[in-house]
Amino acid sequence: MVITSTFLVAFGTWLGGKVVDKGFDKITDSLLSIDEKNKFYKIVQKTSKEISIKYPDIMGGNIEYFFKNEEIFNELMKLLFIDAKLDMSIIENSFDTSTIPNDFILEFIQKLKVNLLRDKDFASILGNKELYLYLLGIAINIDTLVTITTLSHKEVSEIKILLEEKFKEKFSLEIFKKQYFENCLNTLSQVNFIGLGIDLSIKNLNPLYQL
Repeated sequence: MVITSTFLVAFGTWLGGKVVDKGFDKITDSLLSIDEKNKFYKIVQKTSKEISIKYPDIMGGNIEYFFKNEEIFNELMKLLFIDAKLDMSIIENSFDTSTIPNDFILEFIQKLKVNLLRDKDFASILGNKELYLYLLGIAINIDTLVTITTLSHKEVSEIKILLEEKFKEKFSLEIFKKQYFENCLNTLSQVNFIGLGIDLSIKNLNPLYQL
């Protein structure tokens, strides 16, 4: 099976957009290399050929289901990390499995994960515990995270604290004040006087003087 569509989610661009300014600078070069060489989809093609031996009748467009919709792609990527827990209950909560064999998605993800981890760039990314928990969402409570990962309660707790501290350190009061003022100016400078009986000369004042 060959994926030829031009509407596939680009792995490097997708992940880069999620982690920009979040303290994961070390993976930037890897992401650029992955997209430039189309490494992700070359590995997807290899995996597709392998699994089509067992499932020759359900390949075709079925495999592209994972890579065209960003929301579905998000769920797939979370399962490809080393510390993701792979079982059918988690998969059924993330994907529509009603029209394909029960084990197809599980086997496809398992094979794709193995093939990706043979590449040093993907091994570095998919083995990053901090990145993985960030993508899952650090606002999710620890007990829930433990049920969907292979990480222990202690590991999740420590990583969550580390991430929260990292993001707190990156907060800039000056940048926040500048953005806040600009937003206030844009939002509050246009005052609606309809029905207030305000004199026309007052209505036409420069918005900057109305704040």
